[in-house]
Amino acid sequence: MPSIDRARELFFISPRSYDTTLETMYMARYAVGRAYDVHPVTGLAAPKRGIVRFDAYISADGQRLGKFDATGGPHTAILEEARRSGDGFAIDPTSPRIFAAINAEGLAYAGTMSEDRRVLYFTR
Repeated sequence: MPSIDRARELFFISPRSYDTTLETMYMARYAVGRAYDVHPVTGLAAPKRGIVRFDAYISADGQRLGKFDATGGPHTAILEEARRSGDGFAIDPTSPRIFAAINAEGLAYAGTMSEDRRVLYFTR
């Protein structure tokens, strides 16, 4: 599902270049019902073939990007968070601790957070 921040940056998933770049997360500017300047989210390509990043949400302020990965079925799916870093994003090193209880069992995906970042909604 696409996600948009207050600055009208749209984030979405597409396999358009996965075969060559392992990228599936894209961003674009959004105005008047049209997305433009579409490009991959830098810093978040899958670490290896077979792992697919297939869900994302952007925080209202545009500084944090939540995502989850799956391999093959999915057999596993975990929630992580990335922080804006220059023109792209980098996985927040505190993600394993923050999401430990959520990622402990089953598949956790389709996450989104309230604007005040106090409530996390997700699917298990």
